[in-house]
Amino acid sequence: MSINASAEVVALPDATLIPTVSVDRDDDFIVATAVLGRADVLCTLDKHLHSPEVVDYCRANRIWVRTDTALLMLLRKQ
Repeated sequence: MSINASAEVVALPDATLIPTVSVDRDDDFIVATAVLGRADVLCTLDKHLHSPEVVDYCRANRIWVRTDTALLMLLRKQ
């Protein structure tokens, strides 16, 4: 199965996003897409997305923020 076949396109509303990434506001769109798309995991190496405020915000929306290596280890355990 290709990624395109299992992907979901998420349209962001025109409304102002809730700021979640204090250091890099451009990353707010990534967090908003994960929340609106009901993601389970946000897999990223972007250090801004691993900040405590982003991790807490994502956790409140039932999203785990993981690095690629941490996610791979978690998936291998399952």
